[in-house]
Amino acid sequence: MAREDSGAADPTNFSTLDTAICMSYLVSVLVVGGIATYVSRKKTTLDEYYLGGRTLPWWMLGIADVSSYIDIAGTMINTGLIYALGVRGMFIEVRGGLCLFLAFQLAFTGKLARRCPVRTKGEWIKFRFGAKVGGRLARTAVAIVSLIGGIFSVAYFSIGGGKFVTEFVAVPAYAGLPPDFWASGILMAIALMYTIVAGFTSMVLTDIYQSLFIYPSFVAVSIWGMQVTLPAEFHVFLPTFNTSSFLNVTTTHDAWTAAALSSPNVPAESPFAMYNSFRGIVFLYLTLQCLRSASGPGGGGLQTVLATKSELDVRKQSMLAMLLLLFRWAFGAAIAVLAIHYTIAHPNVTLDAEKVVPFVLANVLPSGYRGFVVASLLAAALTTFDSTIHSASSYWTIDIYHAILHPRATAAQLVFQARLSTVVILLLGWLLSLGIVTINRIWGFMTIAMCGGVVYPFFLSWYWARFNGAGCAAGLVTGIVAAATIFFAWPHVGESDVFLWSSTASGFVSIVTAYLSPATTPQTLNTFYKFVRPPGLWREVFQVFAAMHLRWFLIVLSTRGSELQRRRGCRCRAHAFELTNWRRSRPRTGRTSAALECCSSCKSRHTSWQ
Repeated sequence: MAREDSGAADPTNFSTLDTAICMSYLVSVLVVGGIATYVSRKKTTLDEYYLGGRTLPWWMLGIADVSSYIDIAGTMINTGLIYALGVRGMFIEVRGGLCLFLAFQLAFTGKLARRCPVRTKGEWIKFRFGAKVGGRLARTAVAIVSLIGGIFSVAYFSIGGGKFVTEFVAVPAYAGLPPDFWASGILMAIALMYTIVAGFTSMVLTDIYQSLFIYPSFVAVSIWGMQVTLPAEFHVFLPTFNTSSFLNVTTTHDAWTAAALSSPNVPAESPFAMYNSFRGIVFLYLTLQCLRSASGPGGGGLQTVLATKSELDVRKQSMLAMLLLLFRWAFGAAIAVLAIHYTIAHPNVTLDAEKVVPFVLANVLPSGYRGFVVASLLAAALTTFDSTIHSASSYWTIDIYHAILHPRATAAQLVFQARLSTVVILLLGWLLSLGIVTINRIWGFMTIAMCGGVVYPFFLSWYWARFNGAGCAAGLVTGIVAAATIFFAWPHVGESDVFLWSSTASGFVSIVTAYLSPATTPQTLNTFYKFVRPPGLWREVFQVFAAMHLRWFLIVLSTRGSELQRRRGCRCRAHAFELTNWRRSRPRTGRTSAALECCSSCKSRHTSWQ
């Protein structure tokens, strides 16, 4: 049965104490951001602005990294899916909300990415494919795709943040634009103030401060939710294609809590009916995320990995991020349980699944407690805003402006472009949010449709030596165009179908173009393999690399053997001259260097014996 929405959060429930807590928090963020900017002040370079000079400790990067994944929009979607579908709703978030890439990052992709001497994904493309035409095309395509993704991410976070704030504060409409739009603009302006000046270090320090609000509030709400017991049968509300009405669906406790891959049997009147083919959809989402995660970190995650001091620090910060992310799911489950419990006691109330979080905060939590939790979610919004716009701006500054438009730009000019592009990306994403109705819709495009269009080019770049820049560029363009065309031209096509079409087109074009165009030069491949040692189809490169190292080893071994035979002879000075010339012409790295130092010590002993 469809019912009109009558259960919106009541702004009058937000007391003076709650308002004071939230205002104090927002002011404190600006103060802490100013202090962080002062503490991190130094001569600004791009490495400092985007990576903090690679001097920050792993635990700071881990806390800031996971805080950027806990955003209002994502939390509202995750909680809404759990509320509507139970444990199955969490399975659906295999598509992105579970952040499975952190497991791959901990296992191997993090250390592989950290070995690359780059600052962005675009520079990585150049490092992988070289600076010829194919590599330049691929780098430009990656930069454009990343900028588009950053703008859509800002729009997505803007919608969620605006919806959340207007549930508690009566923001007036202005110039014919809705209150949600202006509310999100205020949040983004606050994040911009401390992000644009000092860059990465200031952002990390401020995010750590904001995590002091996020995690304690998540723990408190989780404990509250654990004290609620649901009955054997209850009802939940599902969205319909008419955004102003909802379906009242009865379910059981066993069905809602079942960790099964069986169909949720959602009525056809709801958009959630696309999840009725549950097993196939979850398998498809899992396949996509495994391919995507195995293709290395991207976006703000790549920025954090590259900012670490070492490969070991990458693993430490990844493990910390995985552990802290658990609190988000405990919070979402607790909110869903509290929402169901409230509607049982108030049968005339109707809920929008996407607004379950603000509804529970406004109607269930007591004053004071409510203000602290709202402040924590505002903190989550700001940490996501700042990391998104900051990482996206690097693609304009480094991969487009510096690489194409102005290669001889000074450090000051590049930093100015970084700050300017940060503002432009924020404004474009903010304006784009006006054309998007639901959070789940844009989230589906970003995590399924758009990722399906880019997953194969990135995956093949890591694991197939024959893959080249032309194939990568062609695959990226084909995948993004196909995903956007199908998703927006035919809005009723399911996410899984869009993924299949866009990924198939992208993968096919990538492979065909790679075979029809010249391979990457051996010198570029050897350099990449020397730094990264990637797994996959690199046999020919490995054989060349192994033969080269074997030759170095045999030279050192034969030289040392000759030295031992001449210990008591009169040819030590001649051999010392030979060693010196050899060391000047060969790289001194790893075990080779150690062997040469040993020979040098032998030379000293010969001198003393003469």
